[in-house]
Amino acid sequence: FRGRVATDALLTFSARPLAVIALAGVAIASAAAPQSLPIAFAVAAVFVSEIASRDRAAGTLPLIYATPGRREWFVVWKFASSLIVAFVLLAIPLARALFDRPAAAVALVGGVVFIAAAATSLGVISSSPKTFIVLFLSFWYLVVNDHGATPSIDFAGFYGSQPAAVTAGYALLSLTLLAGAAAVHRMRMA
Repeated sequence: FRGRVATDALLTFSARPLAVIALAGVAIASAAAPQSLPIAFAVAAVFVSEIASRDRAAGTLPLIYATPGRREWFVVWKFASSLIVAFVLLAIPLARALFDRPAAAVALVGGVVFIAAAATSLGVISSSPKTFIVLFLSFWYLVVNDHGATPSIDFAGFYGSQPAAVTAGYALLSLTLLAGAAAVHRMRMA
């Protein structure tokens, strides 16, 4: 399973060479300006948006489903792949943020899990990366322009200490999104 996940994550970087350039740009921006973390999250979200839906768009789902275990674990596989891509793209900005604010670790990791879960869920349900991009970037715009005034929408704790209840809420929302995607996937397979 780990090999399949790693291969799928590498496919994201090989199919989209711009992701490697984005990785370098995000790394440079985070080293120069620690306040660039929300922008790095938006960049990562754009690149994980297509992972769950690209196989359907490419017409390769029958081949994937023919491989033992992939049909049953499709949502988990795509979620794990999205997590790897997001963590790779956000490694340097997260390290910088954790160095500056170690107490923000849980909220930041929760934010990465949230974008991977939302991208996977909306990609599986809608079969298109556009749904996630539109919804997430609209939500991200609200978070960034709110500047932390409403802690309940600051999904990654960008603007200071996030209450534990908010972090737990986004963790629960992530699980709910993944459960919904798994249910839709099972219905399609039936």
